[in-house]
Amino acid sequence: MKIILLAFFVLPIVVKAQFKKSAQELATENITKYLSSSVLKDRVFKMVSETDIRTFNAKDSDISWMVEQQVETTDSQKTSDTSSKTIKQLYNFTFYLDRKFEVLRSDCYYHVNKE
Repeated sequence: MKIILLAFFVLPIVVKAQFKKSAQELATENITKYLSSSVLKDRVFKMVSETDIRTFNAKDSDISWMVEQQVETTDSQKTSDTSSKTIKQLYNFTFYLDRKFEVLRSDCYYHVNKE
């Protein structure tokens, strides 16, 4: 009897955690595909940090989810004939996703590097 009661309480928590993990992985995969195909085309980038996926409630909108991520790009710039300088730029992105975790829209904020 104790096992059945424990299963009723623990099982929903485990299922919800697994759903959230799978949703986060799918969203990250779709965001990476979106960045490499449209926003940061032909540029080297890496995900620096990301927030957990959150629900986004807006009337008359297809947007269901929201994810914030920091993305760092790396570009090389020639300074002379033999040397080059690596320039790293940090961007804050907010991605808005539909129910199937496809990217519908993104907002970007650029961090100015002070060297």
